[in-house]
Amino acid sequence: MDVEHSQRFLIPIYDVLDGEHEFTFQVSKPFFEQFKDSEIRDGDLTLKIILNKQGQNMGLDVRIQGTVNVCCDRCLEYFDLSVEYESGSVEIKSEVSGVEEDDDEVIYIPEKEKEIDLTQYVFESICLQVPYRHVHPDDEHGQSTCDPRMLEKIKQYSVNEEKIDSRWEELKKYLENNN
Repeated sequence: MDVEHSQRFLIPIYDVLDGEHEFTFQVSKPFFEQFKDSEIRDGDLTLKIILNKQGQNMGLDVRIQGTVNVCCDRCLEYFDLSVEYESGSVEIKSEVSGVEEDDDEVIYIPEKEKEIDLTQYVFESICLQVPYRHVHPDDEHGQSTCDPRMLEKIKQYSVNEEKIDSRWEELKKYLENNN
């Protein structure tokens, strides 16, 4: 990760007083450029982090809202997809002798760390909100908003006629006769 040109989300935790502390960041193109294999190429999101500290106990509430720019799986044009994420309370714990439990609701940090870097956590949280298949949404009339030229090409090269293999027909007759 190129630290000089990257967008990172660092939250101070060392000398933080007890209580609630709010941090707001903008997530944009430089953030997604850090992750070379990301299917998200751009975004316009607001990241709100609330750090809650009570003595030695610390927790985070993370809210992400906005849009990400992804490629449509149908027409191959990029479009903005709405994203909304709200975590439950994520606990911050110190690593003890390098032993970490596997828990999605806990972030482990080295002892006496002065700040926590949430860059990877934010990226993964955003990616998990993007559906496996991304397609332009339909308009208010239920019509696709995909590129009409590409939809026409898909229709042109699609095979609409379904031929059934004769062997399956024989099997179907056999099953019908034995029921």
